[in-house]
Amino acid sequence: MLFSARCVCRKNLSADDSASTLLFVGTGLITGLAFDWIHNNLYWADGTNHHIEVLGIAADGSGHRWKHTLISTGLEEPHAVAVDPRDRHR
Repeated sequence: MLFSARCVCRKNLSADDSASTLLFVGTGLITGLAFDWIHNNLYWADGTNHHIEVLGIAADGSGHRWKHTLISTGLEEPHAVAVDPRDRHR
């Protein structure tokens, strides 16, 4: 997983080619990033729009993705995200 201030890409580091797949381009500044390796969800803090968002990535290699804003109110300056994928309800 590679990310800059506004986009996230996926790259297979064990592959010989240098190609990467663009997962999404955000509208704000990505200030924190966490990956749930069990459920293939990528979470990030958007410091510009004051949101916490999630991107679901299909584990079957189909390329199917979905994006959802989890928290959109009450955050002033989100800058970090932590996940515990062992318990989906914490």
